[in-house]
Amino acid sequence: MKKIKLDKEEKQILRDFERGKLKPITNSQKEKKELEAAARRTLLKDK
Repeated sequence: MKKIKLDKEEKQILRDFERGKLKPITNSQKEKKELEAAARRTLLKDK
């Protein structure tokens, strides 16, 4: 199996995942829509 090199941030995410510190999003569709709306507002603001 090939070893993948992870950067510092990726290593921290992996450690947190392995320790059970990450929590799943309960309503991912709602979260996705909110993030998309925020991204659209940011793009409009930056024009």
